[in-house]
Amino acid sequence: MSFTGKGDRKVGDKSKPVKIKEPSKIFICSWSDFFHPDADSWRNEAWAIIRQNNQHIYQILTKRPERIKQCLPVDWGNGYPHVWLGVTAETQEMADERIPILLKTKAAIRFVSIEPMLQEIDITKYLPCLDWVICGCESGSGVRPMHENWVFFLKEQCQTFKVPFFLKQKMMR
Repeated sequence: MSFTGKGDRKVGDKSKPVKIKEPSKIFICSWSDFFHPDADSWRNEAWAIIRQNNQHIYQILTKRPERIKQCLPVDWGNGYPHVWLGVTAETQEMADERIPILLKTKAAIRFVSIEPMLQEIDITKYLPCLDWVICGCESGSGVRPMHENWVFFLKEQCQTFKVPFFLKQKMMR
């Protein structure tokens, strides 16, 4: 599914996981949201492809964690071992709203993407239950700054709890 900017959504190349024979990490809906209501019409087909092609690791990131549980397949159980579920948390407010919902969802791997990082964020109370933290700045024209001290603070939190920290890119202003 890809977002065109006009409010319409279309299904992307569903055959990609089948064509890739080498085990790979596949980021689902990188320019959209797998749990958006517009994906309801094709999500079950996507789950079938994910289930059948379990040689890959699928990373699913959302800004709609409140929809995750209702959109999981019936055989989800404690989570497919090859599927990571994550939420975006650009600000402290979004972290405090979205991460607790994610943590109530059964998943093999739970991660948080703090991208774009728009302010200093404290996630220490959530880190014992998280498996991965990704951080990055905003890109494109009109970017808002990401301060180096925010990144160091987040990285220190992750190190304290021995949670892997990945800095995608940085643009300090």
